[in-house]
Amino acid sequence: MATGASVRIYRPRAGIGDSGYLHVFLDGIDVGELWANQVRTFDVAPGEHQLRLTQFVIRRASLSFSVREGEALELACSRFAVLGLFGLHPATRRESQKIRVLGDHADRPIPRDLAAPDGGA
Repeated sequence: MATGASVRIYRPRAGIGDSGYLHVFLDGIDVGELWANQVRTFDVAPGEHQLRLTQFVIRRASLSFSVREGEALELACSRFAVLGLFGLHPATRRESQKIRVLGDHADRPIPRDLAAPDGGA
């Protein structure tokens, strides 16, 4: 039996301006950062949600979406955000393939010395 739902967000490389990150807000809650060539997955309850990305405080993109129980929605950022064409859209077939290839392994890892205070496993 399927439970819950998820949303996966992909930010492709832009070539210029990849060094910065986007702040991700899901239903008004800051849920982290999104870097170039990164995929982030968030578990959500079925229903209506609001996703907002901000960069440099003044640049914003938002998207309202709905997910059903068991659904995994895939979204992508505009490739040309650095040029002011900043937005979110449902992932294209090509972007969905990239999401599956990258998976959440593209997340920037927490350095080992920060992950555990004692540096252990």
